[in-house]
Amino acid sequence: MDSLSPQQREFLEINGYLIIKGLLDSEKIRELKHRLIEIRRHEGPRVGEYGYSKIREDLIKQNSNFRLWGFDLFYTILKFICSFLPLTRISIQSKSAYYNGQNSWKIEIRQMLIAIREQFDSKDQRICDLVNKGEVFSIFYRHPLILEAVKNVVGEEFKLSSLNIRSPKRNNNPQDMHVDWPWAVGSDESYACNALWLLDDMDESNGPTRLIPGSHKWAKIPSEGMQYLKSTHPKEIQITAKAGDVLFLNSHIWHGGTTNITGNPRAIVQSYYVHKAHPSQQVQRNQIRSNTFSYLNDEDLRVLDILGD
Repeated sequence: MDSLSPQQREFLEINGYLIIKGLLDSEKIRELKHRLIEIRRHEGPRVGEYGYSKIREDLIKQNSNFRLWGFDLFYTILKFICSFLPLTRISIQSKSAYYNGQNSWKIEIRQMLIAIREQFDSKDQRICDLVNKGEVFSIFYRHPLILEAVKNVVGEEFKLSSLNIRSPKRNNNPQDMHVDWPWAVGSDESYACNALWLLDDMDESNGPTRLIPGSHKWAKIPSEGMQYLKSTHPKEIQITAKAGDVLFLNSHIWHGGTTNITGNPRAIVQSYYVHKAHPSQQVQRNQIRSNTFSYLNDEDLRVLDILGD
């Protein structure tokens, strides 16, 4: 399939979502999962962190295994202590410390506290900023069919906002019904979209995505239309699909993840796009790493909003 069919474009416009089948084959999925295992080993107890630790990276490069063990032990002890303390005052805005190239201990401790808060808040397994974690992930911001779908929703002026992976743990808390945008927009407006790439089958038992077809045109957000955001909406449906499929969402559609009852893996790579006029969740102009540049082409630089206007 080289492009979306007229029927697919119409379905996406009316319903706010589209299932595109078989964009990843089994060999590609194996390659991706192997790389994810490597990343989990590399990131250790900090896996899922929004950014990366400059000091920890230097210890890995220096092959300082004993010092790295001590460094990670300090983090684990700090996390244990923080489990008894409120972390609500840690500002997420402090994430900017990840990308300024400094490695002072003041910045490092702040990064640790942010990572600890993120791990406490999340009931899912996550790995963030896949753009900078290997060329194997480039398909998620290069695939022409997905880029065409993005243009159909957001328009020609778009950029990748973030690229992360999420897999709900067994008996995780279901997500609130939500939209991936901070405010309500007009029924004919769309500023963001999300391609959810399935690395595992998604069925009724492992936390499928629920959504309300057509709700992207309601010009309101769920908190304006539902009293309890975890409750079942009478118009919602649950999406089931196979590994290798992509669930493409207009980000203004009402949706949310459900509970993974069985604990069977349900990993999804989330490639989130926004209009260029709006801020990104992961600002690649600031955080792009030197080894990533070696495999980026001009179109990649445009999609990642690294090339200037």
